[in-house]
Amino acid sequence: MSTIYEIADHILARTPYGLTNRELQKLLYLAQGFHLAQTGEPLFTEDFQAWKHGPVHSGIYHKYKQYGYVTIEHPKAELLKPIAAVTLAFIVALTSSFHAVGQNKLIEYSHADTPWAAKYIPDRNINLPKEDLMNYFRNFSSFDDYKAAADQKLAFHELIQSRLQYLAGLPQIGNSWISGQAAAPVIRICQVAQGFLAGLERRLFSNHAKPSYPKIVMGPIPTGGVGLEFIGKKVLHLNLYNTDVVEIEIEEDGHFTEYEVSLDQFEENFAEVYRMMSV
Repeated sequence: MSTIYEIADHILARTPYGLTNRELQKLLYLAQGFHLAQTGEPLFTEDFQAWKHGPVHSGIYHKYKQYGYVTIEHPKAELLKPIAAVTLAFIVALTSSFHAVGQNKLIEYSHADTPWAAKYIPDRNINLPKEDLMNYFRNFSSFDDYKAAADQKLAFHELIQSRLQYLAGLPQIGNSWISGQAAAPVIRICQVAQGFLAGLERRLFSNHAKPSYPKIVMGPIPTGGVGLEFIGKKVLHLNLYNTDVVEIEIEEDGHFTEYEVSLDQFEENFAEVYRMMSV
């Protein structure tokens, strides 16, 4: 079996425009994941860790960190360790499919991947087990299938980010945003709504290779608060009032479940609401 350093040399040798350290890390991660999924065997023995910018192998990071954001020099052909023809063909196919994606998108892809999303804790650098990579990448029939799913995740992430910004600005709408008297949502209400949205994204990405994404509708409540609706297999209605009361309604096949909790109880039990949504 090759080492990660030998595979890295072959990847670097087959990218015409060069790779940065971050791009190389992500291609190595993809190579390991797809090889495990397709063959049941690792491409190399080394493991990745969940770092801030995605899966990282610390040895590769330190070997090339002096390049910073500059592309790494191609290794000399005569120094490449010979590898099996089938392995070389796999590397060439993967590299040609992913090298033009760019480091920012590759990082975003890996952040939306279940192995990283389920393990990442800031500054902990937790190992990503090979079994997790194998089980995850078995969900994809091809490199293009993976990229299509990853692009859907990025589109949902961008939607969530825009909704978080929208919620952050709601307290500034004033008390006359509709004809007659109305109350703007207070900051605390909007922060809790933001937390629920961000947690929903994390849950989807950490639990599903190909999530089912709900349609999201939201807006201020005239009496003061924020209303959110999530439309998927089930429909979730949330009304977060300035009075620190949260109304929760789940609709499924024409049947409704309704109850009220305090804002603090709601914030402490996001996971229970996610389970009710089946996400």
